[in-house]
Amino acid sequence: MPEDDDVVRTAQDLAIEELRAEIAQMRADHAEQVKELQEANRGLWAEAHRVPAQDPAPAEPEPRAWDHDRALGAFNSALGIKE
Repeated sequence: MPEDDDVVRTAQDLAIEELRAEIAQMRADHAEQVKELQEANRGLWAEAHRVPAQDPAPAEPEPRAWDHDRALGAFNSALGIKE
């Protein structure tokens, strides 16, 4: 069996090896570029589809202070009681 050192490579063999190396590098570069573009696309999509900020719930109005005299006056007036 001939060893690798004994194999004679032609100019075509060397050109094929060079082309294979270039193709492998192009594939690696392409895969990296695809990753970068996918990440950029995720960011753009997230920016375009933001969840609107929720406004805090309106505060409950403060209950009015109880005015005993006013209430008694309204009650007496409704019933026709004169003081």
